[in-house]
Amino acid sequence: MAFTLNDALELDIMQRFKLVAGKNGLHRPVSKVGILDHESGQTITDTFIEGEFTLASLLAVKDNVQELYPLVERLIDAGTACLAIKTVYFDAVPSNVIDLANRLNYPIFLFDVTYFEDIIMVLNNAVKERQMTDQHAIRIEHMLQNEITGFQVRNFAFELNRKFEDHHFVFYVERYEDQGNEYRLIQNITKQINKSYVLSLIPFRKGVLGIVSLSQPEDNTIEQVDTLLSDLLKDQMVKYNIGFSQFYSTIEGLKSSIEESLNAFEYACINERNSVQYTEMGIDRILLPLRQDPKVMDFYNQLIKPIMEYDREHGTDLLKTAEAYVMYKGDFKETAKSLYQHGNTIRYRIEKIKQLMKQHSKGEYTYEELAVAIRLHRIYRKVK
Repeated sequence: MAFTLNDALELDIMQRFKLVAGKNGLHRPVSKVGILDHESGQTITDTFIEGEFTLASLLAVKDNVQELYPLVERLIDAGTACLAIKTVYFDAVPSNVIDLANRLNYPIFLFDVTYFEDIIMVLNNAVKERQMTDQHAIRIEHMLQNEITGFQVRNFAFELNRKFEDHHFVFYVERYEDQGNEYRLIQNITKQINKSYVLSLIPFRKGVLGIVSLSQPEDNTIEQVDTLLSDLLKDQMVKYNIGFSQFYSTIEGLKSSIEESLNAFEYACINERNSVQYTEMGIDRILLPLRQDPKVMDFYNQLIKPIMEYDREHGTDLLKTAEAYVMYKGDFKETAKSLYQHGNTIRYRIEKIKQLMKQHSKGEYTYEELAVAIRLHRIYRKVK
């Protein structure tokens, strides 16, 4: 997840920058910050690198504005991220240059009082920080996909944050669709939570992974963090899902706590809830991690596929009935009420479901089997 111009614009130091062209290029990654001084022609191509955030006062072309067009062409050819012009000699950009930048999605900014040195320091630090967190995300993926020792987990935890305490939990938060970048989300979460706990935030997959640790476990800590995050995201009018792990008493449990937070996040998505703690997941604590297991998929196919095929062939709603039946814990009366059907109709449908299950699973029907199969159906329907 490279550091982009969109990320840069979330920094306080960029608040006086005005975008005048190339708004469709703000997804461009930033690799470093450089200053365009006297360079021109081939020298630009040889000097500047791909992704370079280019600062300039344009002293070299102040007396010949026509030279700005080929200069910008060279910067684009070199693959630089953008051009940011300090308004010392230019307070506007010629229309032909703006047309060029818009056509090639090359952002051009104007700014006034900010010092080059401050911009370079802040942006380069942000790029390095993102590169480091990208490496952390890669390490976390490796940890999740491989068997590693508790010693290796502890070493990695202290690479993330030397201040980590043993007592910890993990949350994973992701926003619906594209509702802003993760860099600003991390900044806001840090301001909201970091005062009370040892916190590390890592851009991970499509969201943010947060590791919260403290010297001693405290009652309702997860609930307090949940409330802080929920209030923060609601204030920003952001739709979101959050999954929380259990509390762990040793840092060696970090791999398990990350896995739990991701499973709880998926559970929140499936059940259309904003936030879920791992301990609320019930049997899905087992089913979600095993959903790709061939034996689990075979169990699902043997029990649910015949019901789906029967519905398709006969225009019935047996599967919908089974879902309601499991939701109301086998209560015929509540199931009938929820589906606006007579109780005898529901009893007939459930009897038909039993027959289909017996026919294809070669075993006796049990409510528990149906309940597990319906839970798997809900998972497969909403999670890839």
